[in-house]
Amino acid sequence: MTEGMLMDEKTGKVAVVTGSTKGIGRAIALALLERGFTVIANYGHDDAAAARLEEEAKRSPDGRLRLVRMDLSTPDSADAFAEAVLELEPAVDVVVLNAGITIRKGFTEMTHEEYRRIMDTNLNVPYFILQRLHDHMRRDGRVILVGGGVGIYPHATVTPYGLSKAGMNYLAGALVKEFKDVGVTVNTIAPGFTETDWQSGKTPEVRKRINGKIAAGRFAEPEEIAGMAMAIVDNGYVNGSVLKVDGGYGLERG
Repeated sequence: MTEGMLMDEKTGKVAVVTGSTKGIGRAIALALLERGFTVIANYGHDDAAAARLEEEAKRSPDGRLRLVRMDLSTPDSADAFAEAVLELEPAVDVVVLNAGITIRKGFTEMTHEEYRRIMDTNLNVPYFILQRLHDHMRRDGRVILVGGGVGIYPHATVTPYGLSKAGMNYLAGALVKEFKDVGVTVNTIAPGFTETDWQSGKTPEVRKRINGKIAAGRFAEPEEIAGMAMAIVDNGYVNGSVLKVDGGYGLERG
């Protein structure tokens, strides 16, 4: 499904955000809309969340929202999504790859299919989306990958997820040369624990234990992660970096 207003010549820049109707992706999409971007916002299944984003987008009259409903968990979906984007816009300025999944299982319980689905959604599909959009990005553009602190600090219960996020962290440096000739920077944001639906099931005791490991003493708000994304949009000299936004996780003892 694609929805939204057609872009005219005065609309301005175009951004693509995957996994954009909840949490960090939603906050980034709204921040870009506030800046007057046309935002091609992807989501997989939750039509109600997409409708809420569409309603919120009306608060940013200079921005334009286009919704693309597509599950990005299989290799074929990378080509299909890139084609959907290019049918809407011939060129883009900002690509934010945020869609991701996790399955909380121990090392000996994870199945081949579950492992493959996590790696496809979080790492492989983003890689091939960028491959397809490479020649369609405008100069002075930005690629923003959403990695994660778990890709830096291992957690045994989400090993495949952590591996996929470590891969996203790695891509920031690996793709700099590939995008240099088209004048596009590539960076990864590595959020720490953030107030999203993924964290809503944690008990007060678990949250207290986690907060004790964070110098800031709390989880991040999605808007704080979006703020880092906007800083990358504004700064053409930050390139090939993994930018931690984790409140000083693991550094609380100085």
